[in-house]
Amino acid sequence: MSDTVERALHSILAPSKGHMWAHCVGALRMCKGIPNKPTKDAASGTCTHWISEQELKGIAPLQSQLGKELQFDGFKFTVDQDRIDRARKYVDVIQREPGSKYYEHLVDTSPVLGVEGQEGHSDCISMDPDMVVTRPDGNQYKGILSSHDLKDGAGLVYAKDNMQGLVYVAAAAFEFDIVYPWEGFRFCVHQPRMHHYDEWFYTREEIAAFVATIRPVAQLAFDIYHDVVPLDEDAHLNPGYDTCRWCDVRGSCRKRAAAQVARFAAVDPTQRLKLTDEEVTTYYATLNEMEDWAKALRAEAFRRAAQRRGSIPGYKIVRGKAGSREWTDEKKAQSAILFALPPDAPDEMVFKPRELQSPTQIQKVLKKNYDLVKDLVYQPPGQLSIAPLHDRREEVILERAEFSVIDTSDFDSLI
Repeated sequence: MSDTVERALHSILAPSKGHMWAHCVGALRMCKGIPNKPTKDAASGTCTHWISEQELKGIAPLQSQLGKELQFDGFKFTVDQDRIDRARKYVDVIQREPGSKYYEHLVDTSPVLGVEGQEGHSDCISMDPDMVVTRPDGNQYKGILSSHDLKDGAGLVYAKDNMQGLVYVAAAAFEFDIVYPWEGFRFCVHQPRMHHYDEWFYTREEIAAFVATIRPVAQLAFDIYHDVVPLDEDAHLNPGYDTCRWCDVRGSCRKRAAAQVARFAAVDPTQRLKLTDEEVTTYYATLNEMEDWAKALRAEAFRRAAQRRGSIPGYKIVRGKAGSREWTDEKKAQSAILFALPPDAPDEMVFKPRELQSPTQIQKVLKKNYDLVKDLVYQPPGQLSIAPLHDRREEVILERAEFSVIDTSDFDSLI
C-alpha cells in the first residue's frame, strides 16, 4: 500500500527559519525565487511526524503503520519498526502530558511578528492550569502553556533561546490567553533518534520582551524581501553558523565567503609559535561553520559546473570509483551460479553461513526474555567529543594515564 500525504507550506517568515531571518534580515531576499527543493532527510522527518499525529489523534495506531509505503515530498518510505519505535517514544511522552492538547496545531504568528498573514504548525500545544513550575531562584508559576517540537534528525537541538520555539510559544500565548491567565510557558524539544529531550521555561514578561524585540526585525526582513527596503549587503547580511545553516545561498553568498576568508588573515610573526588554550578554543568554536561553508561551496561549484555542461574555470566534473556490485535478481543469480558451479566446489564458496542477528534485533524478538541473554552483550561506550558547557551530558574527567592512550585523530566534534 502506498499513500501520498500533502503537507501545507509555511509562510514567508517561517518559524522554522526564524534564526536565519532574525539574525540576517537580508537572507530571505537573497533566497527569493530559488525553488524550495525537498530533501530526503526533511521528508523522512515529515513521515515520522505524520505517523505520530495519526496515533495521537486516534486515527491509526502506530503499529498499524508497519510495512506501509508512504510518500512525502516525492520521497517514498516504508515504515519500519525503528521509525515506529522513535515515534512511540515521542507519543508516550506527549500522552503523559497533563491538561488539554492540540496536535499539529496551526498557530497564527502575525500578532507575534507584527506582520499579517504569517503562520506555522506547532507539533503539539499542551495547556494545564494546575501545572506548577519552580525556577532555580525559588519562584513558582502556576498555569503552564507548552509547545512541543518533534525533531527526527541527527543534530542536537536545544530549547533555550530557540527562535522557532519562542515564536510558537508566543503565538500560542496570544491565542489561548483568553482560556486562562497563564503564568509560564515551556518549549520542549523531543529527539528520540538522539535519545535527547530538552525544555526551557519562560515567564510572561520574558515572552512579552521577546515579542517587542522580534517585531521590528521581522518587519524589516519582510520589507527587504518585498523590496520596500533596498537590500544593503553591509547592513542586512550577517553570516554565522546557525544563521547560514539552512539558507539557500549559503554556498554563493559573498558576505559569508568574506567572513570565512577573513579567518585566515596573516599570523603576527611576533607572537608565540604555538596557539594558547584560548586561541585553540576560539578556532575550535568556528570549525562547524567552516566545514559547513566548505560543504556548501563544493555543492555550489558542482551545481554551476552541471549547469555549464560539466565544467567551471579550472575544474571539470569527473566520475569517481564505481560503487559495490549488487545482484539485480538474487533468485536468478542463484540458479545461474549453481548451474555454472564446478561439481567439486563446496556450497560455502557461494552461500554465507547462517548469522546471528544483532542484540538490538534479538531484544525485539525475545522482549522480556532478553534479560536471559543481556549479560552476553557488550556495548562499547560512546566516543569522546568536545561539547559546550551548557550540554546536559555529564563531563568526563580523564586521568593522565587514560589520556595517553586516546587516539585523537578522528575525534567527533559537537559545537
